Amino acid sequence: LELGIHPEVIHKMAIISASGFDTMPWNSLVVLFLTMAGLNYKSSYKHIFVTCVLMTVAIGLITVFLAGLMY
Repeated sequence: LELGIHPEVIHKMAIISASGFDTMPWNSLVVLFLTMAGLNYKSSYKHIFVTCVLMTVAIGLITVFLAGLMY
């Protein structure tokens, strides 16, 4: 807040950053998804990692960059 960043922007950055934590192997959604699709961790977790973790980090960094440009 001391840098002049609006509180709503800080909130959005925190939510985007925290959304990567729900892709851990013990998350019930990941277990349910893999079970329903008939997949196992060995063959599919790389795809889940790229989609949920790497993309989340990239979007979080873009949000921080854009927030820095706007404020």
